Amino acid sequence: MKKMIIILLVFSFSSSFYAQSRKNNMMRMHDRMMRNHSRELRMLEQLKLIEYLKLDENQAVRFSARRNKYLAEQDSLLRIKRNLTDSLSALIADHAGNRSYKKIVNQIFETDKTLITQKKSFLKNLSDFLSQEQIAKIVVFENRFKKDIMRMMFKRRSGLNPKDVPPREE
Repeated sequence: MKKMIIILLVFSFSSSFYAQSRKNNMMRMHDRMMRNHSRELRMLEQLKLIEYLKLDENQAVRFSARRNKYLAEQDSLLRIKRNLTDSLSALIADHAGNRSYKKIVNQIFETDKTLITQKKSFLKNLSDFLSQEQIAKIVVFENRFKKDIMRMMFKRRSGLNPKDVPPREE
């Protein structure tokens, strides 16, 4: 009987270890795929944006360099915001108390302010080689591009072919 219990315990531990290990591997693979898709999506967005703005080669190079630097800074801040949100979620689950919540919420708001300030600075710094109309087009394009991507993802998840979705009215 003792042998049977020991065998069951060993089997139980090994199967739960295997399941946890497999889950971790799947999560890492998913994260890697999402980073690759995100990178490809950013490249597509940038190419479409350069085309939409009708930039010459010199402008395209300057724009791409500045935009890549800006996006790297944004990624860093978004990572900080995601970590703060995760911390806030853990505090809520632990019923930490109002002071703890308030501190993290204020940090999230400050991160949001910094994101907006950086975006304003990025757009302002483009004025040395882009017109105000082109800068305005960037703002419009980015919002439309994000909406279009979200719409296509929603349609894809709901089982509809994105080609069957009527085009956006402009």
